[in-house]
Amino acid sequence: MEQHDWELLDKQVRGHRPPRNDGLIVLTVVAVFFGGMLLGGLLVPREGELLRIASNDVRSAISLPNGAPPTTWR
Repeated sequence: MEQHDWELLDKQVRGHRPPRNDGLIVLTVVAVFFGGMLLGGLLVPREGELLRIASNDVRSAISLPNGAPPTTWR
């Protein structure tokens, strides 16, 4: 296509492009961000629960070099 063809095509398509609304895009990004923060806060357990879960799993997470069970390791 030549430059003249591109100009004609641009004139024909110009009326069909919707105007860009940057404010709406920014508002949507902010809403999705805070929605994700809210959803993540509801799905992830609280810090105290994480510490309690982690302290219960310490013995099972430690593996000894000789393969002895954790109860005899004390």
